[in-house]
Amino acid sequence: YIGDDCLFSWDINFRTSDGHTILDLNTQKPLNLPRDIKIGSNVWIGESVKLLKGASIPDNSVVGAYSLVTKNYQEPNVIIAGHPAKVVKRNIRWDRQNPVTFSTKSSENSQND
Repeated sequence: YIGDDCLFSWDINFRTSDGHTILDLNTQKPLNLPRDIKIGSNVWIGESVKLLKGASIPDNSVVGAYSLVTKNYQEPNVIIAGHPAKVVKRNIRWDRQNPVTFSTKSSENSQND
């Protein structure tokens, strides 16, 4: 599942299955069944991110470049990054505009105060 208004960089890998089976010796049942990956709305995924089975990215979040996402995250408006990934920043909002645009707005606002 991929939500609305997402931004994807390049070389992103989605792996919903391991490709080979790992069996429990006692029951002969597979231990590594495939699972879906869920990307919420307004999510930005950076370069060379790997998302493994069962991964979930909440709405309004960012996944940092080269991260390995292995679990289900629930809290929206976060930056998830690392290998393996973890929440590294909370209470964020991302925008498609260049950061310089916001720097200029901040400077103009402080001059008007």
